Amino acid sequence: MRPLEVNDIRVCRDYVNNVYEQIDYFSKDWAYFVELDLDNPKPGLDKIFSILEVSGVGVNEYLSAKFLNKNVSGLKHKIDYLRYNIKHTIMDFMHT
Repeated sequence: MRPLEVNDIRVCRDYVNNVYEQIDYFSKDWAYFVELDLDNPKPGLDKIFSILEVSGVGVNEYLSAKFLNKNVSGLKHKIDYLRYNIKHTIMDFMHT
């Protein structure tokens, strides 16, 4: 592994290029693919909601109603998030 001081903007550009290559490669097998422009997200969000068959509902309201378990006050989601991050960090270390 190279020293951290050696890294510069080229590392960031290489990472971004790699991500786009992976998206291009795997997206051909996906049933849905939505490009979300951060400068103008409304068209992408509209397309996502049309795929989900949701109309007249905001993102937070939809996700809250669909996925959040109000009985655990978000604790389960925090634990799942932590478990996911630990699992993938370990996997990253195993592959380097």
